[in-house]
Amino acid sequence: MHSFTFKAPRVIATWFIFFVIISQLSCSSTRENAIIDENVPDHPTHKYPYTEVIGNHHVTFFVDHAEGVIEAWISDAVEKPYLLEESFLEAVITDRNGMHKEIRLLPTDYERRRLYLRKETVRRKPYSNPRIRSKWVAESSTYRYQADFLKSLHQFTMELEVPVEGNRYIARFEFEMPEEENAHHRH
Repeated sequence: MHSFTFKAPRVIATWFIFFVIISQLSCSSTRENAIIDENVPDHPTHKYPYTEVIGNHHVTFFVDHAEGVIEAWISDAVEKPYLLEESFLEAVITDRNGMHKEIRLLPTDYERRRLYLRKETVRRKPYSNPRIRSKWVAESSTYRYQADFLKSLHQFTMELEVPVEGNRYIARFEFEMPEEENAHHRH
């Protein structure tokens, strides 16, 4: 019995030393074989070319110059749509002459929200119609702005304010298209 208690700590100590040596050898070999690629960008490549990173989310800009349309898509870190409940997003467009124009991008999707829960009203104003039981609420990941002046504007910078998870971010987008280029070219 005395020999059993004497050998058990020795066996445990031997196994412990064995695992420490093996782990050191495996760590040193992976450190020596690691290749650091200095050409890797901070963020992975994006699915769409005009994508800005804001926090853990992305804003992708599309400009249809022929129609005079700007669209902004808000997505999460893996570029899946991220729904916002904002009735509009504010932006400032600055042309090459330094002229500023404040615009509002409107949501493209809305959701019907119920105002009554059982027979009790939920967020209903006292002066509203009591027969109205729901309302349309903005719930969209795509916001859009359309104006005729964008058809003739060939170079501008847009700063879009996007509220995501309680923080307000500014996404900056620079658009440039030569006047000689086809007006129906979509960016």
